[in-house]
Amino acid sequence: MSWIEANVNWILIVTGIMTASMIVYTFAPRFMVQYYFRETLDGTGPTMLARSWGLLIFGIGLLLIYASGNEAVRLPVLIFATLSKLAFAGMILGQGARMRKLPAGHTAIGDLIMAALFLWYLAATEL
Repeated sequence: MSWIEANVNWILIVTGIMTASMIVYTFAPRFMVQYYFRETLDGTGPTMLARSWGLLIFGIGLLLIYASGNEAVRLPVLIFATLSKLAFAGMILGQGARMRKLPAGHTAIGDLIMAALFLWYLAATEL
């Protein structure tokens, strides 16, 4: 058994908690957009989108935690979480140096690391 296979439960729990922490976007969307992107959030529509984005990310975090103890759902959860994290990282890092210096850029790097761990596990288990 490889290191990644032996530790996947803890990896999924920790990355799930980190991901689920973005629930804060649901309750404080203006603050979070200002903090992460250094942008202002004006209007009902953009505010509702930020809230729903936070709820979606929270759901992905809960799925990662659930997948830590349920191998039957692990493959689809890891595929979904990996694609989501790679998409976010690509969008943020594709914006250039300004965005990489912001908290959103740091989060994108963290998401890349999480996606790499998930892909490592998938490759090690040949799912």
